[in-house]
Amino acid sequence: MTIAPVTENDLLAFVDDRLSLHRRHEVEDHLARCPADAHRVAADLALLEGLRVIFGRPLRGFYTSFLA
Repeated sequence: MTIAPVTENDLLAFVDDRLSLHRRHEVEDHLARCPADAHRVAADLALLEGLRVIFGRPLRGFYTSFLA
């Protein structure tokens, strides 16, 4: 079975917690092998946490809402 390459949309969906469990594991494996993407995802997660603190609510779907 081939694994689809991790795309920009996958990374954004990962940050937004909008991936299937199977795809989430694939992206996690990718992040373990790709420090640049891992750093970027960590920065995006920190940004979302900061916004959550400011607005006082979860922001699930923040990034993927721009892709619709």
